[in-house]
Amino acid sequence: MKVFAAQVESGRKGRDGEPSVGPVYRNLLSKDQFPPPDVNMGTTWDIFRASAEKYPDNRMLGHREFIDGKAGPYVWKTYKEVYTDVLHIGSALRASGAKPGSHVGVYGANCPQWIIAMEACNAHSLICVPLYDTLGVYEFLSVPQGWNGFVSLTLRGEGGPFPLALTLRGSVESPPLPGTFGMCGVRINNSTPFPCKPVFMDEFYPWVYHFLVYAPSLPVGPGAVNYILEHAEIDIVFVQDKKAKELFNSDCISSGQLKLVVCFTSMPKENQYSLSEGGIKQYSWNEFLQMGKENPVDNIIPQPQSICTIMYTSGTSGDPKGAVLTHENVAMAVRGVDLFMELFDDKMTVDDVYLSFLPLAHILDRMIEEYFFHKGASVGYYHGDLNALNDDLMELKPTYFAGVPKVFERVHEGVMKALDELRPLRRKVFDILYKRKLSWINSGYKHKEASPFADLLAFRKVKAKLGGRVRCITSGGAPLSSEVEEFLRVTSCAYMTQGYGLTESCGLSTVTYPDEISMAGTVGVPSVFTELRLEEVPDMGYDPLGDPPRGEICLRGKLIFAGYHKNPELTEEVLKDGWFHTGDIGEILPNGAVKIIDRKKNIFKLSQGEYVAVEYLEKVYSFTSIAEDIWVYGDSFKSSLVAVVVPHESNTMKWANLNGHKGSFHELCSLDHLQEYILLELKSTAERNKLKGFEHIKGVIVEPLPFDTARDLVTATLKKKRNQLLKYYKVKIDQLYQSLASQKQGGVRAI
Repeated sequence: MKVFAAQVESGRKGRDGEPSVGPVYRNLLSKDQFPPPDVNMGTTWDIFRASAEKYPDNRMLGHREFIDGKAGPYVWKTYKEVYTDVLHIGSALRASGAKPGSHVGVYGANCPQWIIAMEACNAHSLICVPLYDTLGVYEFLSVPQGWNGFVSLTLRGEGGPFPLALTLRGSVESPPLPGTFGMCGVRINNSTPFPCKPVFMDEFYPWVYHFLVYAPSLPVGPGAVNYILEHAEIDIVFVQDKKAKELFNSDCISSGQLKLVVCFTSMPKENQYSLSEGGIKQYSWNEFLQMGKENPVDNIIPQPQSICTIMYTSGTSGDPKGAVLTHENVAMAVRGVDLFMELFDDKMTVDDVYLSFLPLAHILDRMIEEYFFHKGASVGYYHGDLNALNDDLMELKPTYFAGVPKVFERVHEGVMKALDELRPLRRKVFDILYKRKLSWINSGYKHKEASPFADLLAFRKVKAKLGGRVRCITSGGAPLSSEVEEFLRVTSCAYMTQGYGLTESCGLSTVTYPDEISMAGTVGVPSVFTELRLEEVPDMGYDPLGDPPRGEICLRGKLIFAGYHKNPELTEEVLKDGWFHTGDIGEILPNGAVKIIDRKKNIFKLSQGEYVAVEYLEKVYSFTSIAEDIWVYGDSFKSSLVAVVVPHESNTMKWANLNGHKGSFHELCSLDHLQEYILLELKSTAERNKLKGFEHIKGVIVEPLPFDTARDLVTATLKKKRNQLLKYYKVKIDQLYQSLASQKQGGVRAI
């Protein structure tokens, strides 16, 4: 059996109240010690400057200009052109009073200006602080006393108009009469009120009414922006024109501390008055470039230990945390990928192209782009509408594609749906070719050699869905299901890699080998400059010295952050003796690869004293075909688990057709028969996976709407915000537990 990680220290049994720790593992390239750093690549500025000198005429940054309201072809800036712009923007920042160590905010969607502003900060030892927004503030007007409203659905997209479904709740003791509302109004972030009216009363809860409001635009609240501006003490911000109105929303109190605002294009007229009134200097992008041309200054080059960025993590609870990353952290991460890629036949070249759509305010996309810049390759940005991402894929035709599992699940779902519509013979041919290629891959063949005939006959159509030129795919942000990973390995005609990392570890802690099938279902082995070990979690029964070794993943090395900005208590909590405690539970396989199996903090104890690892259960139940998404909940004062289930729409419609039910998806979700069917399917999944009795779901709430950021139920990377989920569904959960308690026999109940 091949082994892909080196054990460099032995584990030790816990004593004196200290937990046991497992062996320390490194990448095979670091078996004896970490490779030496590249003396010419000590900072992120070194990375960019060297590429601008080496590849001046290569295409670096591309975006799509809008022509008659439609996105046109990609327009490119070369490395030389970007470097010139960076020098001008950096000089303008210095002329505006920025000094080494100043905090500069960048707020907007991925675009060339975002990167130019970031590199200008690097050139002058300024600290780039990405800003991101969260849920807006929605306020109902003219509502009966004692009632409150909240958003239950916002449709995707930007610009409007949008139909919004909103919910208004009262109390069970005083359900209102339908006529008591009249025409209510809803206001979003202090905007002009939009009219809305009751549409229907909730079938199960007569004190809950649903409304429909037709809003011409959908403002988003300042949320995290307000917090980050104040916490990071930012007084200079680069902002996208679309985000300016949110930055200067009256709820964004911290914007008052700003001294300078530079718009990616030009400042919207409605914000110009408020800026001048507040004494804030404002510039369009071209005006700021011109200022830099007229006031050139020498760069103030950062040192490896200088702070590069403070990247705030959205987290699943509480305020955002500002992870402090140094230039050495980022440069060593890039250096590590360089060394790792030397192990493989296929190399990255200057002709490679990456489609950037994952937020630059988060670590995954940021680090991918840093590596592309190092290689002199090209980055093209999506045109701003994720629902039309396919249009960008067809236009750009990237060679490298990175996404979170949800993106690849949708690709998989789309292909499977298309297969269902094929004639039986063609579907059978596809299945035969799939199994044939998979068998060769499992035998050790590389994806290119496994079945060129199958690639040509069937799988090139799957590749075409990603633009037709993709030769490497990376999944990150959360573990990818084995089913989807296998599907991509077989059908994408590309290398498939999966990685694991956090903002605090500069985004890349482990990575799989691109063509190694034995790593399927794992997140790979430690990256080149990372050490990894497991630590005991007694409450959950995870032992790093057991068989298999399991425990909390702890990381050490050149990529680990310096700490949380202005939060020494939390820093001390997660950084102990140089080891960063991730909170993720991992298992180390015999070949050295790591598998993510749970989350340390997402456990609770049921009333009978049994501990429940909720993320593990959600992963198991996610294999239920009728369930698109599931949130499992338990109460320490209750003896059973309940869940909120978002049904899989197409599978639900199939079930309805087979069982003689008609109606929209939303209407089907209110059927008792569907609720009973979901419970039976969850029970079947539990039995098939040999879950213990207390891990079975005893009651469900059927939710037709996906868990989304609009309701603040998930983070930007689609991780569940459990406190928010509980707050949102508390009324129905309480009712469900009451229903379960009232049953004389221990059956199941659905809402």
